Amino acid sequence: MKDEFDIKLEDDDDDDLEDEGAISFEKKEEEEIVSDSFGNSFSNSNKNNIANKKFTNIIVIGSAVLFGILVFVIVYLIFNPKQQKQELKNELNLNNELVQKLYSRVTYGINNVRYDKFIREPIVTIDNLTNYDKFYYALSLAQNTDFLDTGTATDQSQIQYTLNASKVDSFMREFFGDNITYDKKTTINYSFANVNKQGFNKGTLMYDDNTKKYNIVFTSKDNPLPQSISSKKFFSELKEAIRLNENEIELTEYIVYTRCSPNPSKTYTCMLYKDYENSIKIRDRDAVSNDTVLNFDDYPNHTTIKYIFEKNSEGNYSFKSSKIIYSD
Repeated sequence: MKDEFDIKLEDDDDDDLEDEGAISFEKKEEEEIVSDSFGNSFSNSNKNNIANKKFTNIIVIGSAVLFGILVFVIVYLIFNPKQQKQELKNELNLNNELVQKLYSRVTYGINNVRYDKFIREPIVTIDNLTNYDKFYYALSLAQNTDFLDTGTATDQSQIQYTLNASKVDSFMREFFGDNITYDKKTTINYSFANVNKQGFNKGTLMYDDNTKKYNIVFTSKDNPLPQSISSKKFFSELKEAIRLNENEIELTEYIVYTRCSPNPSKTYTCMLYKDYENSIKIRDRDAVSNDTVLNFDDYPNHTTIKYIFEKNSEGNYSFKSSKIIYSD
């Protein structure tokens, strides 16, 4: 019996030891939990690193995509310049009625002599037109029926006519647009292109502040001058007409300036220049006659004039600006 008791005591001791061992094991578990705590902290750091890498990858991929698009656009523009040019402009037929009307306005001249405003000045806008310039071009639109017979005559039996100021204002706006301003109280000697009163088309237009009308007596016939090469100042050609947008049309004119002298063969030798002042010579042209038409492809150093017309409030196109462009 004693032996059995002793054995049981020994077993209890072993259990106590095992219990102690269990306590010791639990302490180890606590240490592992602390270790796990450090491990969790390390795991969070990894998550941050992964997030940063993802963000970096997005930036890299996005930059690559943008770079690819940029390269595509550059290559497209290099290898498709003609197609790109066609998309940016809408060419008009040079024989188009509107094109011809606009070109005739800027090339208008009395007696076959073109007024040199646009072929002489580098840039023309309504802001640098003189009052005479404005009347010169605006009155080119006047018609025979615009002049009213007053029923009175001068001492020389010349019929006196009037032109309503409102008519002149409409000519101004039609030619130069809605924003044109001018001094209406003027006196101007003028030869009208489309007027014939008793065989006359030339007279002096004077503003009457009392009636708010222009008075005129037609006193002479101003006949167109014959074309003369000796007085020829330039060769020119309408080369292109483009509708820039729904409100603007651009005309391109090629021009070279000339100074001609007669030959014994009854033709002329003309010296061709880039500029109105005849200071930059291009070359000479022999055997020039009244029928000579200049081929501008033979003269790459020609000068270009760009005219821009803008749609006004009435839906018509009015002069906006002109610019002379000299070749290199």
